[in-house]
Amino acid sequence: MAPEPQVTNTPSHAHLDATARGLITLVGAAISITDTIAHLPVDPMLVGNAPVAIILSIWRSGPKRPVELGEIVGMTSGGTTKVINHLADAGLVSKSKGRRDLDGRAVYVDLTGLGRTAAEQLLTELTPTMSELIDDLNAIRSEEAK
Repeated sequence: MAPEPQVTNTPSHAHLDATARGLITLVGAAISITDTIAHLPVDPMLVGNAPVAIILSIWRSGPKRPVELGEIVGMTSGGTTKVINHLADAGLVSKSKGRRDLDGRAVYVDLTGLGRTAAEQLLTELTPTMSELIDDLNAIRSEEAK
């Protein structure tokens, strides 16, 4: 008896091409983020994923506790505190106690005017790149639907 043919789930060339385009665009977005931040008068420690994610998270939904920010960026409390302190030293965020906490002990991190301006500048400069990424992801989705 002949062996049964193996059924593979190999994506088509078009799907692989769309995936490659999406990944190239994603890498371009990461480079654009780094370049945009590098042009700001900030500490070089702030050029990275965690500081950007913290700034944009606060921009989107308001002040957050450090533990919430750590969960968003996937860092320990010590690592998150270090990034927040660098952001505060650069004048991009401020820390305050008890604004939303019943006992007034919790620390909340919020954007300063400079932080809000930096977030909006970053978003403005990256909107075209992110639009390309979304187009590439839609192309992948269309290819999957075929």
